[in-house]
Amino acid sequence: VEASAKIDVWSLGVIAFELLARESFVPVTAEDDCASGWAMHLLHSWGKEQGIELRQLEKVPGKNAAARDLVSKMLQSDPIDRPTVQELLDSHPFFHPTSADETIKAALKKAETERIEAMETLGRIDSNVNIIKELSFDNKLELRRTRDVLLMG
Repeated sequence: VEASAKIDVWSLGVIAFELLARESFVPVTAEDDCASGWAMHLLHSWGKEQGIELRQLEKVPGKNAAARDLVSKMLQSDPIDRPTVQELLDSHPFFHPTSADETIKAALKKAETERIEAMETLGRIDSNVNIIKELSFDNKLELRRTRDVLLMG
């Protein structure tokens, strides 16, 4: 199989599936071989048996219909049917939530708020770690002075 932009879209679809579904698109061994007959059947039947696709795509969480649609478009078995990355970025609802997609907007806003809070917490932790390091160094020096005094008699 020659590399192409359409192959890249398929690869992005597999990555998106795995991130959203939190499982491998096709179960494989450590050597990247199909892990079972089911895995081989999945790859062989993709695009030929609609039930195979639907069952696999149902693993993408149902709360986010735009995400499931995005993955299904990227994983079209016929490369001609796959949109380009630019087409997806320009027009797909996953990247352009409408006012009707309040759940997506709310989730994005919550994720951004959580990210900011996590960064602030990390900043406080870093500051506390530095204070502890300074106290440890000061304590170490004081212990050495005390030891030296006690050894001198």
